Amino acid sequence: MGFEKFKFMDRELRSKVTIRETGHIGFTTGAVNRFNIEEYSYCELYYDKESNKIGMKLLKEGELDSITKIIKKENNCYISSRPFFDYYGIPYHPSQSFIAVEDDESGLIIIDLKKPLPSKKLKRKEEKVIDDK
Repeated sequence: MGFEKFKFMDRELRSKVTIRETGHIGFTTGAVNRFNIEEYSYCELYYDKESNKIGMKLLKEGELDSITKIIKKENNCYISSRPFFDYYGIPYHPSQSFIAVEDDESGLIIIDLKKPLPSKKLKRKEEKVIDDK
């Protein structure tokens, strides 16, 4: 068995989604690739109050009152979601990241708001406090 060269050091491979301070939901390259987001143009948002989870359904087209356009940039994609957050009282300040998973039953991309990833900014602040002592 031979060695295989790893060629993805410059990519985010985890299916990470970030709720940004701007009220956008951003998808890393890893999430874009895992969920084939490039194939879609719109997204419907869902919220489960009991479990505090957000569901996202990717669509090629849909009814304008219930969808948001997927904005595609060079290294990521994002959706504008401030009205959704405001309606449900979901905070979007400070920015937080989550691992997204696909629910086999519903086909929704799910993020669990109770399980944010550790913040790099918070980690840097903690390291600074330790260094200052």
